[in-house]
Amino acid sequence: MCNDINQTLKEEVRCKHSFTIHSADGFMVVRYKDADTGEYLVACGSNLPTASDIIYTLHGKWGMSKNGKYGRQFEVSYFDMEQPKGKAAIVSYFCSLKCGIGKVVSGRIYAKWGDGVWNVLESDPSQLKAVNGVTDKIVTKLMTRLKETEFQRKIIAKLGDAAAAITPKMLNDLVRYCNKNELDPLDTVEHHTYSLMQVRGFGFETVDRLARALPDFDPARSARLIASLAYIFEQKSMEGHFTGRYSNRHLFSTLIRCKECGRAFSRRVTHYPNSDYIYWRCPTNNQYTAKRCSNNTIVREDDLIETLSTYLREVVSNKESIAQEIARKFKEANAVEGSKPDAQTLEAKKVKLKAKLEKYMEMYANDVITMEALKSKTAEINESINVIDDQLILLEGQRTQERTIESITNEAMTEIERFLSLQSATNMDLRRIIDSIIVDDKKQVKINLKITGNL
Repeated sequence: MCNDINQTLKEEVRCKHSFTIHSADGFMVVRYKDADTGEYLVACGSNLPTASDIIYTLHGKWGMSKNGKYGRQFEVSYFDMEQPKGKAAIVSYFCSLKCGIGKVVSGRIYAKWGDGVWNVLESDPSQLKAVNGVTDKIVTKLMTRLKETEFQRKIIAKLGDAAAAITPKMLNDLVRYCNKNELDPLDTVEHHTYSLMQVRGFGFETVDRLARALPDFDPARSARLIASLAYIFEQKSMEGHFTGRYSNRHLFSTLIRCKECGRAFSRRVTHYPNSDYIYWRCPTNNQYTAKRCSNNTIVREDDLIETLSTYLREVVSNKESIAQEIARKFKEANAVEGSKPDAQTLEAKKVKLKAKLEKYMEMYANDVITMEALKSKTAEINESINVIDDQLILLEGQRTQERTIESITNEAMTEIERFLSLQSATNMDLRRIIDSIIVDDKKQVKINLKITGNL
């Protein structure tokens, strides 16, 4: 590690990857070689680059442990990548993209175009098919991965350490979601953050962490308040709700639940010459009859659609009663016994925990503790931080209760009216307003709205 005091003051470092010391849940500790001085340094941050023979510019700051015992390391806020040049760099970069292009094919591509391959990718990527081993599928995947890595760098620059919450798979799902809906991924993250909860893997805690990292974060913004209260209701009323695998294949997939055994109803179709009879029933009862579940209720899909539409129209016409129910749920969700800590105290605790987390990471980077010890310590600290975040959400919700109830009610009504206006609804459309549909063995059906829980 460089000991020159001038290096300590640098806010950016040009370097090449040496080897990865630690990588878990997006957070990484990596050793790099300074491209200017030849000295080695340790850097830590979210989703750091690891392709060899490529020059990266790491932006951030140098940090020193409190007593100086463990040395200094570069805390990366974001990074830029210089366009790879030379065979070794280009081959290494293409291989790191994991798009079906390995060392041999990368070498063939470089042999044909050299450093000019970037001009080919920009003007006409299909030319790559002239190389043996490159197919249409590989070209498409390569271009997708190039866009994703560029987007990832921009996300890290915008969100800093919070970007560690986005795993590679989540990033891919986010990009696909935005492409499908003709949205700009970076604009969605920056200006419509809570809409990310429609993407698989992006729960409220993850999305809220991303939103907090943005410069214009407003804890009282209506989109956040609606999302936070929905999250609180879900946590506080978990009993009686069911969790399990998620599917969006059919309109009611994994939404209809058996009250007796908790399993999602399965869809059945009986074919007739002129029509199909579509119905839903408990798979446990269907397979084992009454031995394991007594619920033999059969729900016709046509009847359920009609019942649901009637119910939602009644909800829209009784907006005042819905607002009262939301207020009651809000009061229940925020009822906590004993004294409650104030936000300032909680934030102070959070700062101390984060400092403790950084200390353990420094200790691991300097071989003071093992990987197992690091995982144990960081898991315990992160759990404590999550508890504090939940308490802060509750406090913010309490301070804006009246305005929140009104905005939640209006938002819920808008979503329901939008659903009723659709000519052809999907499972995702229904999930925006329905939490679950519970069916018991007495043929009773209970519809639970997303925003209010059991009504």
